Amino acid sequence: MRFFVECLAGIPSIVIGLFGLVFLVYYIGFGISMLSGGLALGFMILPWTVRASEEAIKAVPHSYREASLALGVTKLQTIRSVVLKSAYPGIITGILLGMGKAIGETAVILLTAGSGLESFLPRSILDPVGSLPVYIYMLATQGHTSAAFSRAFGASLVLITMFLMISVFALFLRNRYIGRMSGSRG
Repeated sequence: MRFFVECLAGIPSIVIGLFGLVFLVYYIGFGISMLSGGLALGFMILPWTVRASEEAIKAVPHSYREASLALGVTKLQTIRSVVLKSAYPGIITGILLGMGKAIGETAVILLTAGSGLESFLPRSILDPVGSLPVYIYMLATQGHTSAAFSRAFGASLVLITMFLMISVFALFLRNRYIGRMSGSRG
């Protein structure tokens, strides 16, 4: 399984976008939609999340597992209540790192979710949706006016702010959870 996850990490995003276009949009029939884009991005960030989760689970001391099993707790309960609970901050960090990678993605979104020029709010997950990175690209390459460049820089600032907010939220969540865990052990 690890081999396939590592292979998925090495696949260029344009190939994942083409896979999403052929499989999700045409074969399954979701069409160019928010659902197709979200699922394709899910495939793209899967390696980051799996790798971070695996490392977080490996970092849980073996003595925690042994102590839980020595108290008569089943293996499944030990995994759920001890291992995953201790690895939770690392798993959340992996998910948020993947989300950070997905925020700036253009190729996958362009092929599966929409052109970036949609100026309406989608009413369902099966509607096409605009993307901030594609919008920035369109303004920067096709809008040759100072107003277009100002909009591109403004949209870039929004994108950077979103990424920063996710990163700060991840740190806050992790530190709060670690603080709660260390307080309950003391």
